[in-house]
Amino acid sequence: MSKSVTTMVPFQVVGQFLGFVLKDGYKVKYLRISVDKREYWFKPEKPLRDHIPLNIALHSWLKVTGESSLCSKKGKLKLRVLGIEHLSGEKTPEVAPAKAKKATVLICQKSDCWKNGGARVCQRLESGLEEKGLGEAVNIKLTGCLKQCKKGPNLVVMPDKKHYNQVAPQDVPSLIERHFATSEQGNSLSV
Repeated sequence: MSKSVTTMVPFQVVGQFLGFVLKDGYKVKYLRISVDKREYWFKPEKPLRDHIPLNIALHSWLKVTGESSLCSKKGKLKLRVLGIEHLSGEKTPEVAPAKAKKATVLICQKSDCWKNGGARVCQRLESGLEEKGLGEAVNIKLTGCLKQCKKGPNLVVMPDKKHYNQVAPQDVPSLIERHFATSEQGNSLSV
């Protein structure tokens, strides 16, 4: 099976703000920008969406920077926004580098994994992170099947995308040390 998206290419566009496309009536999904009398929809990265002011004046000039790719299956141009700047000088925060993303541990909660000790692994992970002062820095997210049912309990450490099978509660401290090392100065997370 071939990939449907080609290489990402950086872009920078200046245009007039036409409004937002909202999801669930209040979440920013796309920015509508007019460039040379043509409307484009730009999709801001998730960390950026929370910081976009919803009171941007219509028809104000914005500089949008990001990455574009062409979907070879559908022939559509995909535009990801990494930064927005009002030409008056006001900036929205840029997307943080990948290393600064909040770490997450995905734990399968389907029956095979849960029966094989997934609940105990989850509890041990929560308590282990709290002991290290990382309870706020690392998300624990229960997920659906991770496609390794016979090798459960299964988990994935993000953003490393490192998969682990047959995890036992006694394995958790070494996983925390391996992926969520803390510095000597005040528990800053390095992933």
